[in-house]
Amino acid sequence: YYEKAANQGHARAQCKLGECYEFGKGVAQNSIMAVGHFEKAAEQGHAGALCNLGQCYEYGRGVTQNKTMAVEYYEKAANQGHARAQCKLGECYEFGKGVAQNSIMAVGHFEKAAEQGHAGALCNLGQCYEYGRGVTQNKTMAVEYYEKAAN
Repeated sequence: YYEKAANQGHARAQCKLGECYEFGKGVAQNSIMAVGHFEKAAEQGHAGALCNLGQCYEYGRGVTQNKTMAVEYYEKAANQGHARAQCKLGECYEFGKGVAQNSIMAVGHFEKAAEQGHAGALCNLGQCYEYGRGVTQNKTMAVEYYEKAAN
């Protein structure tokens, strides 16, 4: 059904069909096909597809690895409030992947995703507070974020 809806231009179906190809769910795994479906959905502004394209570019799945392009796609999705993209963008800033390393920017993106309950962002904030990266070191706050991430 995803394929039929995707062929009719339904952005969510295009994104979901891309995920099927990316992970080999119900079809033979094919990263190039995945990227093609993500691109179609991304052209319509689908935040999940934009984030998925960011990951394809970050890790070189179905495309030539390009961390600068990854950041561009993550930013587009993050600007729509996509929690996973906000977390991934924070990781790019934390480690200087595709952008200049900036712990304060990383924390800001983690906080946006954490406000939506994103477990990875909560854990990342815990690490920021534990080690004082982008924030004043605070082990009590670190534990609080780790506990939220674990639940």
